[in-house]
Amino acid sequence: MDNRLKSNIFARIAALSLAVMFIMTALTPAAGAYAKEAERENTRTAAKKRLLADSRWVFIGDSWFAKRKLPGFKGSIPQKTAELLKLKKYYNFSRGGYGLAREDLNYRELIADRRVRKKITDVFISGSIMNDRNCSHEEITEAISSFIGLVREKYPNAKLWYASLSWYCSEAASGAVYRKRIYTRFPWYASAMEANGVEVVYGMEDALSGMGAEYFTSDHHHPTKLCIDFVAGELSDRIKEMYE
Repeated sequence: MDNRLKSNIFARIAALSLAVMFIMTALTPAAGAYAKEAERENTRTAAKKRLLADSRWVFIGDSWFAKRKLPGFKGSIPQKTAELLKLKKYYNFSRGGYGLAREDLNYRELIADRRVRKKITDVFISGSIMNDRNCSHEEITEAISSFIGLVREKYPNAKLWYASLSWYCSEAASGAVYRKRIYTRFPWYASAMEANGVEVVYGMEDALSGMGAEYFTSDHHHPTKLCIDFVAGELSDRIKEMYE
């Protein structure tokens, strides 16, 4: 091999080495930045878990949140949600037939006589679209504002949440009528809640869309154990994503 050929080979090797060094130098900051971001995300996730583990919740709702007695099961969506979130403490002040805007059986009655609890970190309100079916948009908006004021008096340090969970089986003859009512009225509740500083969990209002009869009791409206497990799973996943 003559000297010229050797020189060309050495020159190419040197150029290739420089190129590799340049690429590695360019990639190192990016890899470092990715590692740091992954570390920050892990830290945020761990912080959320600690916050949830130390939190104390109040659940307020209608029959969908109330304790149910079913064949081989006795419990509620709040109970299952609390288990999945590993909550330190929770209270369920829910009762069938109650609503946010109706004059009788009003949500206010569920907490009016309860003492102030400054250690409550979160209050989750559910419903009550079907139980307020005879109330106007204006009545619902005013009732929500009033109720949220009472909630803040009772639980002054709590973050407030809202979701609509009520649904009707798609196989029920009257299901379409009720589901249309839910779709029409849910924005009224969501808007009024957000106007009063409440975090709305979107997506729960139609999470059961298309679910079959096995998710509902014989009235085609209330949840079976299968439904309770499903809704609690969906709800807890959304809370984990949104919790700060």
